[in-house]
Amino acid sequence: MKVVVRSLGVVYPCHGCTAHGDRAREVALLLERRGLAEAATHIDKARACYPVIAIDGCADGCVRRWLADNGIVAQRHYVLAGADPHRSCEAIAVDLQ
Repeated sequence: MKVVVRSLGVVYPCHGCTAHGDRAREVALLLERRGLAEAATHIDKARACYPVIAIDGCADGCVRRWLADNGIVAQRHYVLAGADPHRSCEAIAVDLQ
């Protein structure tokens, strides 16, 4: 029997304004609870060859810029469109699986 081991992505939510940043952080935690990614805030995880997932709460793209400023390109980048973190989590989960 062949066992396939897939490393979890490290998800970086934005830490922007309260409304958008809180929603992005909640989505990251929901993805972590579902076992689809590991929520992180330290840049060291991204430098350790994990797939990097960026979640921005708005179109400003703060977390993508923050990662780029640290020499890291996210393999996946999501911008949350709705106010419901559970719906956003579901949409991202479908894409990650």
